[in-house]
Order: sequence, then C-alpha cells, then structure tokens
Amino acid sequence: MSKNNSASAPNPLIAEGVAATGAAAQQNGANWLNAAQAQYNTSQANMPAINAAATGNATSDAAAQTNANTNAATEQGQANSTIPTENSFINAANNWGGAANQAKVANAAGANVQEQAASQQQQTNAALTAEGANPNSGAAIAANRAAAEQTALGTAGAMNNADNTVQTQALGLEAQAVGMGNTNAGLANQDTGVGIAAGNAGEGALTAANAAGNSNFGVLNSGYAGQAQGDATMMNGLQQLYGDQTQAYNTQTQQNNANTAGIFGGLGSIAGGLWGTNLGGTNGTVGGSVINYLSDKTKKEQKSKARGTLEALRKMPIDNWKYKKGVADEGHHIGTYAQDFKKATGKGDGKSINIMDAMGVTMGAVKELADKVDKIGGRGPAIKQGRPNPRPQGVMGLAA
Repeated sequence: MSKNNSASAPNPLIAEGVAATGAAAQQNGANWLNAAQAQYNTSQANMPAINAAATGNATSDAAAQTNANTNAATEQGQANSTIPTENSFINAANNWGGAANQAKVANAAGANVQEQAASQQQQTNAALTAEGANPNSGAAIAANRAAAEQTALGTAGAMNNADNTVQTQALGLEAQAVGMGNTNAGLANQDTGVGIAAGNAGEGALTAANAAGNSNFGVLNSGYAGQAQGDATMMNGLQQLYGDQTQAYNTQTQQNNANTAGIFGGLGSIAGGLWGTNLGGTNGTVGGSVINYLSDKTKKEQKSKARGTLEALRKMPIDNWKYKKGVADEGHHIGTYAQDFKKATGKGDGKSINIMDAMGVTMGAVKELADKVDKIGGRGPAIKQGRPNPRPQGVMGLAA
C-alpha cells in the first residue's frame, strides 16, 4: 500500500516559540523588579546617613541663623543707643552753620583784624614821633586814612573767610553724623540677611533628603510595573497559544469525524454491494443480519502488519450507484468499485471485493484514525507536557 500522507498534528515548535516569548518577557519583568529592588535597598541603606547629614547641616544652619540674629539684635541695639548722641551731634552741626554762629565767628575775625590794625597804627605813630614828624600833619593824616581803609578791607575779608569756613565745617560734621547712624544699621541688616540665608539652607538640606527618599520609592514602583508588564505578556502569549491549539484541535476533530462517517458509510456500501457474492470462507448463511467468516488465528499464516489502510480508503471513490437490471438485487447502494479497491489495496480480481479484505481495510483505517485522534488530544507522544489537552472523543463520539 502507498505511504500515508494525511494531515499531521500542529507543529509544536510554534507553540514553543509563543511560550518562550512570553517566558522571556516574564523573566525580563522579574529581572527589572529585582534590579529595582536592589537599587531601592541600597538607596534605603544610605538614607540614614543622608538624613543624619541633612539634619546636621540643618542644625548648623539653625545655629548660624540664631547667632546672626543675635548679632543683628546687638548691633541694632547699639545703633539705637547712639541715636541721642547722633542727634545731638547733628544739632550741633546744624547750629555751627547757623547765622548766629557765622556772625559770631565773622565778628571775631573782624575784631582780630582791627586789633592788628590798631597795633600797627600805634607802631607807625611812634615811629613818626621818633623821627620828629607831626602826627597831625597832613601827610600823617593821609597815611592814617589809608591805613584805616586797608583795615576795613581786611576786616571784611576776614569775616567772609570765617563765614565760608564755618559753613564748610558744618557740612562735614553733618555728613559724619549721618555716617555714624548708618554704620550700625547696615551691620544689623547684614546679619539679618545671613540669618535668613542660613535658615533657608537648613530647610533645603532637609528637603533634598526627603526628595531622595521619594526617588527611591519611584524606582521601586518602576520595578513593580516592569514585573506586571512581563506577567501580562506571558499571560497573553499563553492565552493566544491555548486558543490556537484549541482551534486546531476542533478543526482536526471535525475532519476526523467526517472521515469516520465516510469510512463507516463505505463499509456499509461495500457490505451491501457484496451481498450475495462469494464470501470466500464463510461458515454462515448469506441473507441473514449477521455474516460469519472464518478468522481463527491458528488457521492463518504469513502474517504481517497492514499499513496505510487509511490512505488506501481515502483513494477509493464512494459513490451512489444502482445495479443494472438482472444484476444482484438491482437496488440502489453507496460504495466503491472493485477496480478502485484492487488499485488501492492490491486485493481482489477487479470484478468483486472479498468481504474479509473490505472489513480488514476498514478496521485498519479506523485504527489509524483513532491513533491520530489520540495524538491531537494530547495522549500521543507528539504532544509535549504543559500544553492544552482537551478531553478527546472516541471514534463513535463517546468519551475516550
């Protein structure tokens, strides 16, 4: 008989590829989670040192802030304590440049010039008398008049210089008074700024430590997300695999059931077509509901395995036909032809079919078909452990 080339079970390599892809995705997710967990554990182990350092920095900054605030308060107090002195100094500076003080200083300068002029006049008169000149002469009077004019001019100039000097001194004194107040106030403001900066730095250190802790939780959450994604990929792959194999199983089962129906239909047709023919070794009667033929194992020889019976049966046409008038029962039947039976099996004379051969081919085909159903259902060696294994049905539709 010819080689059996019937449809085989689905290729297990495809299922293995889908399962391997899902398993790889699941493993990648697990690796991601493990890496994230390790990083989280390392970061958490470092957190006490980070928190201690941040707390220490914050404590130092708080101490610096307290010290700066204390200095600012002290300097502000010193600035406040100098206010009365500064005000008195400013008042004195303002009075120094006032009209009364200017007049006083100018008059003193003028009087000084006049005293010097009078002394000079006395010396001049003494010199004239010593020389025998008359102090009341016209020349002496003219000389005295000129000296008096010079004295008046000198007095006016001295008074003007005194006024200018007093005003300049007053402006300088006022500037010094203003500077005295601003120095302490500026120091107080500077220390206040230092204190505020120190407090902000301490808060920043604690905030950074908290941010580091929050970042650790973010890494761990990312790892769990990777694990969940890997599990989802694995589950989707397995669901797809199960669906594909179940569909293939159902398709093959339907085909096998159709083949089984064809086989039994052919068997019935062959039996009908051979009704009343030479049975070759029957020990019963033809025409009853049961035909018995000799099949004792001890009466047989030259035994060998019959292979390819299912394929042989596939090659036989199964038709509806009617015996010609005057042939057999002249009735309508379903079955194959002796010529096709001989061509597919090598049995018979091409004119009639021996019922023994017909039954043997049919039983062999049923057995080969049953083996195929078992393999598709997961009971044969071709289906590996771990794949979907729906409960197969027997040839007659009963649970196997």
